[in-house]
Amino acid sequence: MNVKVLPSNGQFYKDFKAIEMSLNNYSTEDLVRDLEKRKELKNIKPPIIDNPDWSNVINLAEEITESIFRRNYHEENDDADFMYEAVMRALYGLNYFEWVNKLIR
Repeated sequence: MNVKVLPSNGQFYKDFKAIEMSLNNYSTEDLVRDLEKRKELKNIKPPIIDNPDWSNVINLAEEITESIFRRNYHEENDDADFMYEAVMRALYGLNYFEWVNKLIR
């Protein structure tokens, strides 16, 4: 891998070294086991919940609407992200993003 580090502060190199050092804390067997788990997760997709609980989605929608009504709304907010997370948790369960993080990291 050929990576150039910008001369600014060498942060990439520091981050890379931190990752390298943290991997040294695990045995080869632990790392192989983790990779196998990740492979298994790629073949498992969580099902949509039979009766989703929409209460958090509804509450968030009301909060966003109230914010707009009170003129506290601004374009650079995270409302869409929060709504996406609330909808996905309602449909797939509270641990949905734990599954996502395990799959992509």
